[in-house]
Amino acid sequence: MKIYLDFLGCKLNQAEAERISYGILQCGYSLAVDIKDADVYILNSCAVTAEAERKTRNKLAASVRKNTRIIRILIGCCGQKDKDEYLRQNLAEYVLGNDNKYSIYQILQTLLPYEFTKKEPENVGALKRIRSFVQIQEGCHNFCSYCIVPYLRTNENSTSVIDIIDTINHRLQKGYGEVTLTGTEIGSYSSQGYDLTALVKVILHKTEVKRLRLSSLQPQEISLELLQLFAANHRLCHHFHISLQSASPAILKYMNRPYTLEEYNDALERIWGMLPDAAVTTDVIVGFPGESELDFALTLDFCQKTPFAKIHAFPYSSRKITAAASMSAQVSELSKRERMFRLLNLAKDKMQEFALKHIGQVAPVYVEGQYNGLYEGYTSNYLRVFFTASSDLSGKIVDIKINSLMPSGEGAIGELADKRYF
Repeated sequence: MKIYLDFLGCKLNQAEAERISYGILQCGYSLAVDIKDADVYILNSCAVTAEAERKTRNKLAASVRKNTRIIRILIGCCGQKDKDEYLRQNLAEYVLGNDNKYSIYQILQTLLPYEFTKKEPENVGALKRIRSFVQIQEGCHNFCSYCIVPYLRTNENSTSVIDIIDTINHRLQKGYGEVTLTGTEIGSYSSQGYDLTALVKVILHKTEVKRLRLSSLQPQEISLELLQLFAANHRLCHHFHISLQSASPAILKYMNRPYTLEEYNDALERIWGMLPDAAVTTDVIVGFPGESELDFALTLDFCQKTPFAKIHAFPYSSRKITAAASMSAQVSELSKRERMFRLLNLAKDKMQEFALKHIGQVAPVYVEGQYNGLYEGYTSNYLRVFFTASSDLSGKIVDIKINSLMPSGEGAIGELADKRYF
């Protein structure tokens, strides 16, 4: 039986899909590269916005158009939120939420019995073995007023240190060179006396991972000790994703964010004080209830003055069971679109400004593969770089001289500076 595994949304969803893919292979099933060749379609879904739910429904519907005999299994946040609705609308044959998504193997066994084996799977051709996403934590109890996630991932827990080390070493044996630690709220990691900083120290000591990245952090979670660790070890990537959401103190308060604008600024100063080359990327919500033109102007001005490497902008999406959904002064869709247009233009400028700072520099690039005749990879601070080479450098870290911007502005063009690879 062949299975096509798909996901939408955050890096945690990607990590879960990666974990499930290995489970599928270990059970003796195959992963399909094309959905047309598959018997089963598994979608790990996202419900963080109405747009994410729309994409989930569209993917489920499209899977049947592409393959009329496909059996659809929906898992994840949409399954947790609206299981009965997806079944009633015949959008999936099976639906599992976050609480029971790993019982998916029992469903697969009903479709085609298997014998579980602890042998390493041989059929790993469908897995891209460059960067691995490893889940270290799940659940969030912050209850930001706009966010549905705490209602869908209700059980906050951290993976044990030994399980994380075992998972990373297993991925390294499979050919991965870079690992991203992910979760719903990784800054709250706590297991057997280990916090996030202690966990990172152990990973560096107990594994030979070439590069280690962290997913999103809150400003108050970026400690001096953590930054000192980054400054002392080249294997830790100088990229921090810190969601801003708004630079209006009033809107931040209405959002119930766990930090103030001053604390956010302090975190940026700590980062760039210790790591001048670090990239900071961020998320911004446009059109939160009550956001006036002045509130938005404060956010736009803050983003203009701050050297963000990338700004992910999202229009506010009302989620029924959240506190913000019942707030007065909902912002019109027309105002959201107009503000999004202005912020996205600024985001494009910021991305180009970040890339321009690297022109003329030589930087180590972890090569992910070849696309359209060019090799592609990322610097430690997450600049996307394209270059040519006469031999396959996938999975290697090579020095690249950065010469110019891509015509699209998304990334840079460089050339090999390491003569070993000419």
